[in-house]
Amino acid sequence: PILDVFAENGIQFALEVHPGEIAFDYYSTKRLLEKFKDRPEFGLNFDPSHLIWQGVSPHLFLQDFVDRIYHVHMKDAAVTLDGRSGLLGSHIDFGDLRRGWNFRSLGHGD
Repeated sequence: PILDVFAENGIQFALEVHPGEIAFDYYSTKRLLEKFKDRPEFGLNFDPSHLIWQGVSPHLFLQDFVDRIYHVHMKDAAVTLDGRSGLLGSHIDFGDLRRGWNFRSLGHGD
């Protein structure tokens, strides 16, 4: 129902694709956009940092979903797996070098 209200008021909603959301990677995004293909008010917020640490190529994601990108929120990420750290972060604070990945400013990640 909220998408009906958005449509009535000319609002475009941009879901940020990342773990914890209903779309978190390439294929979950593809499936969600297929479900909402007739709802132009539903789109995406593009933030490559959430894709990088999952091993998804941001340029392919952007290329395939460019018509539904309504907002951009740019961060980079660096993956630094060392045999002990993992991709899920171990509940260690961001910035801690023991994490398997951390956010970075644009151009300073992977």
